[in-house]
Amino acid sequence: MRYAGWTSVVEPSATLTVVARVRQKVEAGVKVFNFGAGEPDFPTPKVIRDAAHKAIEEGKTRYTPAAGIPQLRQAFAERVNSLYGVDVDGENVVVTVGAKQALYAALRAVCEPNMEVIVPTPCWVTYPEMVKLAGGVPVLVETKAENGYVLDVEAIESAVTERTCAVIVNSPNNPTGAVYGREVLEGVVELARRHNLAVISDEVYDRLILEEGLEHTTLFALGRERVFSAFSCSKTYAMTGWRLGFGVGNKEWVRYCERLLAQSTSNACSVSQYAALAALLEGDEDAARMRREFIRRRNLMCRLLDKAGMRYVRPQGTFFLLLDVRDWIGGRSAGGMEIKDDETFAEALLEEASVAVVPGSPFHAAGRVRLSFACSQEDIEAGIASLVRFVESIRR
Repeated sequence: MRYAGWTSVVEPSATLTVVARVRQKVEAGVKVFNFGAGEPDFPTPKVIRDAAHKAIEEGKTRYTPAAGIPQLRQAFAERVNSLYGVDVDGENVVVTVGAKQALYAALRAVCEPNMEVIVPTPCWVTYPEMVKLAGGVPVLVETKAENGYVLDVEAIESAVTERTCAVIVNSPNNPTGAVYGREVLEGVVELARRHNLAVISDEVYDRLILEEGLEHTTLFALGRERVFSAFSCSKTYAMTGWRLGFGVGNKEWVRYCERLLAQSTSNACSVSQYAALAALLEGDEDAARMRREFIRRRNLMCRLLDKAGMRYVRPQGTFFLLLDVRDWIGGRSAGGMEIKDDETFAEALLEEASVAVVPGSPFHAAGRVRLSFACSQEDIEAGIASLVRFVESIRR
C-alpha cells in the first residue's frame, strides 16, 4: 500500500515524545522532576468545571455550529476588544479544537502547494510541520540569543521570495520566552503589506507576560486586513485537555476557516465551549493567581541557574526558558553516555538524574534544552539541584 508524501517528511512531536517517556518512568515508580511539561500543572478552576457539569446536566451535548456557539464567539470578541483595543464582533472569531487547529486552518486558507512560509526560529516544533502538512515549504530565519531572541525584521525580509505567502509569528514565544515589542511587530506588518503576505500570529501565551512593565501587543490590532491571531484557553485557564482555542481574523478569512472545520472535524466539543464561556466571564481571578505563581517560579528557577553559573536568556513570558548546554557536549556522563548533542544530553539527564527537559534541536535551537517551570517550587529546587549534580559529573 502507498501512503501520501507528507508521511515521509512530517516529523513526530518532540514534546509529546518527552511526555510519553516521562509517563513511562512515573508509571514505573520513578520520581521525575518534569521540566518538559508544556502545560500548566494547576487544576482547571472550579468555576469552569462547574459550568461544564451544568452544561452536561442541561443537555448541551449536541452538535454546535462549526465555528462555535454564537455567545462564545461574541464573548471572546468582547474580550480582545477590551484587552487590546480592537473593534471586532463574533463573526471575526472562530472557535477551534485548541489554538493548534486555529493556526492550521488559517494556514490552509492562504498557503498553496509549494508556497513558502517564513518561520522565525527557535520556534514551536509544530510550525514547520504544519506548513508541510499544508503543502508549503517552511523557510527558517534564525533569531539570536545575544539579542534576546527578538525578531529581526530585516532578516525576515531578506528571506522573502516571489513564492512567499505568509509569516508565522509567536509572541510570547515558545520556547524562548521572548516578548516582541510593538515596534518590532509593526515592522512585521509593514513588511507584510509591502510584499502582500499573510501573517499568522500565535498568541496563546498572551496572558502570561511575566516581566513588569511589559504588555502584550496583539498583531491583529496592527494589521487586521492580513493578520490572523490565535488564542487559547489552555495556558490562561489551565484547560489544556479541554481543547478549546480561538482564531481572530477578518471575516472572509474566518469563513474559510469555518468551511475547513465543517468539512473535517466540525465543531469543538460543546461542553468545552460552555466551560470556556464561563472562563471568559468568571475565570480571570484564577488566571491572575496562576500568572503570579508562574512569576514566582520563573524567578526561583532563574536564581538557581544564576547561582550555578548556567547560561540562558531570562524569559519575559510563557513558562519556558532555553538553557545553553553546549559546554557539556562532547563529554561523557557519569553513567557512561556520550553527550553528542542536546538530544543525548536530555536523554542522559532523564535516565541518570530523573530530570525531564526537551531537546532544543526540534525547536531549531541546537545546543540548548527547553526547561518548563510549570511545576511546583519544591520540584524546581530539587530538579535544578539534580541538574547541577548531573552536569558537574560530566567528564570531558
